[in-house]
Amino acid sequence: MTVRLNKRLNHKELFDTPIKDQQEYLDGISTEILQKALSAFITANSDENFRTANHCIQNWLGKNPALREELKAKTHDGDTIINIMSSLHLAETIFCIGVVEKSKKSESEIEVDLFELYLSYNSQQDELESKIGNNLPPENDSNDRIIAIMLTMNFHDFDLNNFDIGEILLTQLFKSIEFFKYLEKNLPNHLELFLSDFKTDSLQNWMKKYLALMPSLFPDKPVSHFDFTVSPDEDYEINCKFLELLSLPETETFKLSDFISLRSNPLLRVGKNSFRIIYNLFLVEKLFKSVQFSFSLDVNKRVDKEYKLKDFRSDHCDKFSEQILVYKFIEKSFPKKWVHVPGEEFKSYGYDGEPDYYLRNKNKVFLFESKDVVLKGIEKQSRNFNVLSEAIKSKFYKTEKEGKIQKKAILQLLENIDRVHNKYYDKVDDDYDITKLRVYPVLIVHDRQFESLAVNHLVNSWFLTELGNWKEKWKFKEIHGLVVINIDKFILHQDSFKTRKVLFEKLIEEYFEKNEIKNIKARNHSDFEQKALDCFKSFSTFIDIELDSNGLKRMPDITEDYINNLK
Repeated sequence: MTVRLNKRLNHKELFDTPIKDQQEYLDGISTEILQKALSAFITANSDENFRTANHCIQNWLGKNPALREELKAKTHDGDTIINIMSSLHLAETIFCIGVVEKSKKSESEIEVDLFELYLSYNSQQDELESKIGNNLPPENDSNDRIIAIMLTMNFHDFDLNNFDIGEILLTQLFKSIEFFKYLEKNLPNHLELFLSDFKTDSLQNWMKKYLALMPSLFPDKPVSHFDFTVSPDEDYEINCKFLELLSLPETETFKLSDFISLRSNPLLRVGKNSFRIIYNLFLVEKLFKSVQFSFSLDVNKRVDKEYKLKDFRSDHCDKFSEQILVYKFIEKSFPKKWVHVPGEEFKSYGYDGEPDYYLRNKNKVFLFESKDVVLKGIEKQSRNFNVLSEAIKSKFYKTEKEGKIQKKAILQLLENIDRVHNKYYDKVDDDYDITKLRVYPVLIVHDRQFESLAVNHLVNSWFLTELGNWKEKWKFKEIHGLVVINIDKFILHQDSFKTRKVLFEKLIEEYFEKNEIKNIKARNHSDFEQKALDCFKSFSTFIDIELDSNGLKRMPDITEDYINNLK
């Protein structure tokens, strides 16, 4: 991934007339046309035919050639119009209006009105971003200021723009199968209620029905929308009911930010037996990401009182995210001959405050903390550095209330580094020489939003600040910076890590070496600016780039085993 910051054009930059009321643009356009248009807007985000503003205008305004050429003349290289934020906000607006059977406007009028309406959403984004400078660190603190700018400009939509749909499908499938197996064993009544909602009797049948939608996401050629029709067979009513439960309700009000309603309901019913995919990413992430939240926010509230969990989310993060996903995929990602100590094993020896996972290979120790957290939608979408940094700080660093500090991952890792130094965990491992030990702290996250630009830099800056309070008394050979990695990378790259085709510790070392602005070697100023932007990529993104450059595959050997779970 190469970081690019292109200029997004707004209404004022292309039209001299003021922005009209949204309803004025939408009046007289049929629901069918609007729904097809919004699907086209969303898919256009990854369509080369709409990549630049010039391409967009050329392909959008086919019925208005004079206006098309006039507007194209106002664009410059690197300008864009289409973006996923405006497309999804426009989708929410369109879904809220009443049904209009027949258009009263001409095709040329509809083209222009929808184009101006779309630009008005770009204008709204510009207005929000115009306030960013009010919340940045001072200019004399250049490094922190750059981190703040990068974080503020991309955190809100990074997960919506940067993904490989095939990889997302694979990791969601793995995690979904593990989650349903966990439910079968530990929360069968929750699972039974969930499956009964979908009129299906087993997780295998639920998965098969859901995965049957996936071929629509991989068409032979680009399409403006993904539609499919339910066959009129003996399962017709059940299949329609299944899809209806995944579809957007007609009464949806879209009160929640970060497109929660669209994420939870990624289909749109467009006919008696016809359904349309609103956004391919949301459909794929429903397989696990959205389903797990539905258990926390809905199923656990409806299950019989005797089976209800007091705090489903907390229980889930500990017993599933950590004890199933983290333990399993770290174990599969590193050689068995290494010292492996999962958190529960520490507890069995009477320890508390333990690392979530401990690995040692000779003189190299890896300490892992897992945090299955997300920011609130309003925080994520704020584009306010103070809001974002405080929210991330509360998840990964510390919270302070009435003089009391609640320690999070960074401080927990440092305390465990100190314990390793003092051989506090001698019941599980003490066969190392402190003076020869290299320590690699790792923070595991479970959501792609934390792969956003500059998140790792911000979190590591806090880690390094705190490290200064400890380092003088330690005799380690070396303590490396803190890396933030998505659990998905252990799922995808487990074979390459375990066979040592790529050295995990080497990736950590090279990440900090190659992503230091002071180490940049550039041909000219423009080259320097581009390389400086690339420095803020996440550790997860860096891993993908490095493994790709070495021709290493991302599909693990155990994929077939997971597919067999569906039979």
